[in-house]
Amino acid sequence: MTASTAKFKKPNPTRTRNLVIFAILTAVIVLMAFTPVGYLRVGVLEITFLMIPVIIGAATLGPLGGMGLGFVFGLTSFLQCFGISAGGTMMFNMAPFLTALTCFLPRILFGLIAGFLYKLFKKYIKVPVIPEALTMILSAVLHTVMFVLLFYVCFKNEEFLQQYGDTFFKIVWAMVGINAVVEWAVCGVFGTAILKTLTYFIARYDRKKAKQTSDEVNEIVETSADATDEAEQPFIVDTPTQEAKEEQPSDELPEEKQE
Repeated sequence: MTASTAKFKKPNPTRTRNLVIFAILTAVIVLMAFTPVGYLRVGVLEITFLMIPVIIGAATLGPLGGMGLGFVFGLTSFLQCFGISAGGTMMFNMAPFLTALTCFLPRILFGLIAGFLYKLFKKYIKVPVIPEALTMILSAVLHTVMFVLLFYVCFKNEEFLQQYGDTFFKIVWAMVGINAVVEWAVCGVFGTAILKTLTYFIARYDRKKAKQTSDEVNEIVETSADATDEAEQPFIVDTPTQEAKEEQPSDELPEEKQE
């Protein structure tokens, strides 16, 4: 292999594919957040399904991708506090900074951990669908637990809530229990099906792209090798030999015989 071919690097389509997936999932989160698809509101109950695209992104893009999508989830959740969500508006009026912390921190951490969970399950569990199902369910449980615990720590000493004593938080825990069951069930069924389908097509796309890239690289290497071989061949100048010179007809006209 020559120096020119040794320096040739195979193009990597993974980065472009990841950027496309991240952009699509970001658009899905934003669309779900501001339409009835993302939140199921029944009275004071607010059941969200925005964990699904975050977990899908964490599984397909890795922990950092999950963190980024978790941030998008937290941002849309924080924007709900400006008159869209009754509970979020109440939290923001009591403590704006703590509300932002409660909206962002659990979502970012949950996206990060979901990526590690999927890697762990995919490495040690070889049964089909089980890694996806465990990632979906446990990540949804983790999101609920972290959000509720942080909410309790941040707002338990607020004067507005203290006048209700423990009654308020008992009601909150009851609502969280109902929300959690629905969210976990949806993530376990629909989320697992979506994640499994997406990972299948991603793996199929990667195999096809890898084969195409390999063929292109081989073609480029062969072309470069042929060009190098041609360039290394010695340049030969054909010079006529002495015998050839003697055999060559003379262009001069024969001298006329003197009379």
